[in-house]
Formats: sequence, C-alpha cells, structure tokens
Amino acid sequence: MFYLTASELEAAAGGSIEARERVEQRRRAHGRVVRAFERGQNWLVASGTLPPEPMPSLAGGGHRLSGLPASGGLATGPARLVRGPEEFTRLRRGDVLVCRATSPTWTPLFKLAAAVVTDVGSPLSHAAIVAREYNIPAVMATGHATSILRDGEAVTVNGDAGWVSVVQPSVARENPD
Repeated sequence: MFYLTASELEAAAGGSIEARERVEQRRRAHGRVVRAFERGQNWLVASGTLPPEPMPSLAGGGHRLSGLPASGGLATGPARLVRGPEEFTRLRRGDVLVCRATSPTWTPLFKLAAAVVTDVGSPLSHAAIVAREYNIPAVMATGHATSILRDGEAVTVNGDAGWVSVVQPSVARENPD
C-alpha cells in the first residue's frame, strides 16, 4: 500500500490493475534514493534529474547557491549549521537553519528559524512541508549548503526562486560623537 496512490489501490482492489510490478519498481527506486542519501548524494541525482549546479563558493558577492524552491518568501539571518539533535540548542530565534535534511524530531526548530536550507530534499520533504506550515522560506536540495556556508555568516534565502546568497558585510560607520 505504501507504494501505490489511492486511485491505484482502488483499481487493484477492483482487480483492474496488477499492482505487484508497480510496487516492486517503486520499492527499488526508493531503495536507490535511500542509498544515495546515505552516500551523501543528492536524491535528484539518484533519480536521474539533476538540480541546478551550486556555485563552488559564495565569497566575493553575487554568487548564489541554487536549490529547489520549497516555501516562498525572503529572509536574512545568520546561517546556523545543525548536524543533528545534539546541536539543536545552537539554533536561536532568527537564525537560518542549514542542515542535510530534517525529520519530525527537528520540527520544534522551525518555530525559531527565519528560513531553512537543506543539502537534500524536495518540495514534498519534511523540511519543505513544515517550513510552509510555519510560513518561513525554504530552499531544498542545494547539494552542498552545509559544506559551503559558514556557521554564523549572514545569508539571504529566497524561497520563491530557490537560492541562497551570503550577505556582504556592511561597512561600519564611525560614530561622530
């Protein structure tokens, strides 16, 4: 049942389609995606659809890290790289959550985050769905955000267009007083 749509289940129950082959194909495809994730490979690569190529570096201004738009909006804040539940307490209100992927355990972090950026995922991934529920921008499947972005650097996330860029440090003004 896990690998069939509702209409396919109905058709199979009525005897109008043979579902075994369809289920087995989808089970194999799911296994390829899981193995790719475990190797650190983007799920889109494993499925045969390549995402936009990320820029090798965001330094120097004007460069953007591309991914899949998953939740609309624009937000700027410090990038906070979170590698697992043991690092959840590092995230502060207004930070941009940057991680490989999320699961239901990560949901409380979305209440604090200004935006979410992941290395892997899709518009139907956990991170994307929860980001939409919390109305925060999200960009999925960047491929390398956790290795390109630096913890604490200011980034802008465009969840409508699917990009992340480093905010150029502003020139500090001297106080004339």
